[in-house]
Amino acid sequence: MRRRQNASSGAPNSSGRRSRQRSSKKTESSDANATGFAKSGRMKTAKAEMDSRRQASEALASREYFGDAPDDPSLIHVSLVIPGNRMLPQALEDPDALNDICVKHKLWITRPQSSVFDLRGRDIRQLQEAVKALNWAIHDMRLSNEASTTRFLAQRLSRHGHDTVVNVELNSRPVVKAISKERPSSLATASDLSQQLSPSLVSSANILRLLTTNLRMRVNFGHLHVRTRKKGLGSNMPYPDFAAMVPQYSNRGGAGLITHFTDADDAKKVLESLMDPIVGLYYPKEHPISARCTVTLDIGDQELVSDSKLPTHEKVRLAIPTLAKPDATPRLNWTVAAPDMTFDWNFQVDSLGPTAAVPDGLLRLMQSIVLIPNRAVTDGGLSLNPPRLLAGLSDSRVDGTTLKSSIIVPFRNTPFAIEVGITQKWAGMKTVSTPDTWWGLEFHCPGWDEGINNVNPGERRKDWGTDLERIWPGTEQSLEDRFTSFLEHIVEIQAALGDIKCGSRLVAHS
Repeated sequence: MRRRQNASSGAPNSSGRRSRQRSSKKTESSDANATGFAKSGRMKTAKAEMDSRRQASEALASREYFGDAPDDPSLIHVSLVIPGNRMLPQALEDPDALNDICVKHKLWITRPQSSVFDLRGRDIRQLQEAVKALNWAIHDMRLSNEASTTRFLAQRLSRHGHDTVVNVELNSRPVVKAISKERPSSLATASDLSQQLSPSLVSSANILRLLTTNLRMRVNFGHLHVRTRKKGLGSNMPYPDFAAMVPQYSNRGGAGLITHFTDADDAKKVLESLMDPIVGLYYPKEHPISARCTVTLDIGDQELVSDSKLPTHEKVRLAIPTLAKPDATPRLNWTVAAPDMTFDWNFQVDSLGPTAAVPDGLLRLMQSIVLIPNRAVTDGGLSLNPPRLLAGLSDSRVDGTTLKSSIIVPFRNTPFAIEVGITQKWAGMKTVSTPDTWWGLEFHCPGWDEGINNVNPGERRKDWGTDLERIWPGTEQSLEDRFTSFLEHIVEIQAALGDIKCGSRLVAHS
């Protein structure tokens, strides 16, 4: 469960000391100047004493939920397990890090193990809300650690004027509710984004090129989920106020991109729209679509990954797998809010971590898996109907099994492609049970996986070519022009899917 939150240590205490010192000086000054206003002075003192007693009472009541829960059999118990210590931010080591959640939801949180959180309370709804709050707290703690590589920004409105009102309800996606039939200005929007992001492009690339682990680069479409607003701003704010607020999420947390969508039928609608000749994003006579399946076995904090073609007529086996320990958080994450579009998006670079030799037992385990064509596919063509996954062997070390079935659509005559994928996840290797299912939408360059990890013999730094041409290919001469063209492709995809409504959700394995 990949969620994050800011945490501070030490500052509240020193701030409190300064506050008390200022209060003391103010009281001394008041006493020195008190002549004929003794009654007023006594009234202030009485009020201050009442406030002090009230605060002390509230503090005492709050402390009821600190530490271990009382030995009460009527308490409801819920456990939240974070898959692997690698996902736990350092800020959780602060014993007071979760006190606010305990007080707000009137429950107790303990950690019997580093990756296990036990929640005990008297109200099931409070427990459910506390689990959500805890997930987001971990999310924002990680975000605080990644502030140098994490950015949030607002995308220029493509269909509306600059003074358009953005509706920002808490725990939902910011949207422009006004209806506009204006044609989106993709180039103007992309140029504005390029002006915001281009200054960081080369410096970020130089940092990433120093990493010795394999990297993976993608654009993920999703829904921005906002949990906090800037103080003083209501739920309806002019776009300039919204655009000024969004970058604050980079350091303070309070928002995140949800990339998992609930209804798999929506994925098929998206695929149909992308391949519609009228839309003009796909040229079928020049570039065929392709399909693939990726199987991932979660084994502690490692992932055993293999892939294959999507089966159409006969069952298929998987390729030789890789075993790696991926980083829990992205190395680069630029999230863009687009309230007048159906989708927000992010540009993300992940580190796949150090690879390891695959033990013979795990190799046999992956080789025992077969993918069987879906019976709903009768014409043998490519379809978003996932195949059946059958495992001939099992292993108790496997925490979860994931199957991602993807259709890859080439984007016009460019080096880029759109990927629509349906993901299924099972606990352990119980693939005969009903899986948790979601779908996602990505945009990437098929050559990225190789190009981003290219290292010349005798060198340590990754070689991304002159002006990063291996990462940002294109016919344009300058890096900025090629990057702007790439951003324009993203805006065109957003515009093409403007009439599709999708439901998103938080998923534990995001």
